[in-house]
Amino acid sequence: MTINRRQFIRIGSLTAAHAGLASFIPPFVGERGAFVKRGTENMSDLYSAFRQPPQSSQVGGFWWWFNGLVSREGITRDLQEFHDKGIGEVLMINTASGLGGAKMPQGVKFLSEEWRVLYRHALQEAARLGITVGVNFTSGWCMGGPWIEPQHAGRWFLQSRLEVTGPQHFSGNLPLPGHRDGYDKMVNAPGYKDYIDLPLEKLDYRDTAVVAFPIQDEAKVRFHHQPTDLFAAKTNRKDASNFLKAKDLTDPLLQPFEIHPSDEAVRVDQVIDLARFVGKDGRLEWEVPEGKWVILRTGHRMTGSKLTIAQPEADGLSVDWLSPAPVDIQFEHLGKIIIGDAGELKGKTLKFLHDDSFEDGFPNWTADILEKFQHYRGYDARPYLPVLNGYIIGSVELANRFLHDYRKTVADCMADGHYGQFARKCHENGLVVQNEAAGPNRSGTMCMDGLKNLGRSDYPAGEFWLGLRHDEEGGLDDGARDSAERVDGLGAEGGDSHVAGMDRRLVAVRVE
Repeated sequence: MTINRRQFIRIGSLTAAHAGLASFIPPFVGERGAFVKRGTENMSDLYSAFRQPPQSSQVGGFWWWFNGLVSREGITRDLQEFHDKGIGEVLMINTASGLGGAKMPQGVKFLSEEWRVLYRHALQEAARLGITVGVNFTSGWCMGGPWIEPQHAGRWFLQSRLEVTGPQHFSGNLPLPGHRDGYDKMVNAPGYKDYIDLPLEKLDYRDTAVVAFPIQDEAKVRFHHQPTDLFAAKTNRKDASNFLKAKDLTDPLLQPFEIHPSDEAVRVDQVIDLARFVGKDGRLEWEVPEGKWVILRTGHRMTGSKLTIAQPEADGLSVDWLSPAPVDIQFEHLGKIIIGDAGELKGKTLKFLHDDSFEDGFPNWTADILEKFQHYRGYDARPYLPVLNGYIIGSVELANRFLHDYRKTVADCMADGHYGQFARKCHENGLVVQNEAAGPNRSGTMCMDGLKNLGRSDYPAGEFWLGLRHDEEGGLDDGARDSAERVDGLGAEGGDSHVAGMDRRLVAVRVE
């Protein structure tokens, strides 16, 4: 017997539903609303429970408020229709435009008094109908807003170098890094055209560390045999693009640095921390020892990345994804309204806050990253900062291991500083947290740990994409889908590194 793909899915789904309900541990609603205990169910009860599942088992869906174009009557009608169609939970999302970029007329402004009245009405109507509600914790994508100031926005590290010869007393201002140091081919981070070439004084530059180390032959102590893409990936600043395939990042990370006979290394104990000799204005006063020395200044600038499809009144910088502070700021400005206006419905009808997929400007630094590095990795990163600039410290192997530790620290800061803090703040307020915390939309060039991020979530969410052929004529036919999957490996090579499935704006997978 042969069956086509749709028949297989249909039969498999019914079989799985039967097996799942047969072993369903909690009581469920049977015929006439009776609770059926495990072990007493029959096929009639199973069928009834499958047709009319309890609210906790009902499907959820997105509920878009496009540019505030909502009304009391429309809210009531939407929720009644959700209820009548068996939708027991909705995720409210506020954006400026419609799906596909359609321009929407201006309705009530986000967080205005008019909006708040409508929001409270929505929660009251949802409570009446037994529907639970989550709220996307920003306008558009991703977390941020006009209350996020530059020091709390996403950051890139930058470095400058100065060569001096001793012995001498050096007195002078250290050169500032270039505003695009190491980020030469940026193509599509959110709003990048507005900020990528701003002068450094408009990018909130801040210092992290100044170190010095001796050299004899510059060429011998550099990774001069390594491909550019290899080094860019290992230093977590491969030029940002959400078109980057996962293998373009992961393959370089898995490759060891090539060791060349002419390579030399600066000993770790030769790297000197000059912090105590540098003033706040970047002026260095230092007695340079004998020989040739490189002074390396490491700092950071805001990426400048902004929200996308946010309503104008709620637009602004995206948060620093490696720090808990901007999460707290988001709660102070947005959370106090979303949670406060829920009143006694908090934790009941208003059940969770949502943090959507990472679609931001590829940050790789945060103000206290050296302290975080010490915490997570157990040693001081300062002597190894020249490795980020292409110098061999300790040995080629040791330098490569440091870069691994640096990338792991970035991932840990993101998991704990952003997603962990978001969960803590939600729990403090009697809510649970839903995260679509692994992308994949823009996670290709961001050294994140998707599973660790999702581990800080009560409702881990994912997304599924159709692959390259979904927008072509016949691209959704079984034959075309099967062909695409054979060619693309279930979508793994199809523009993004994820399996074939439905559009991310239509499906969220929740695991309880």
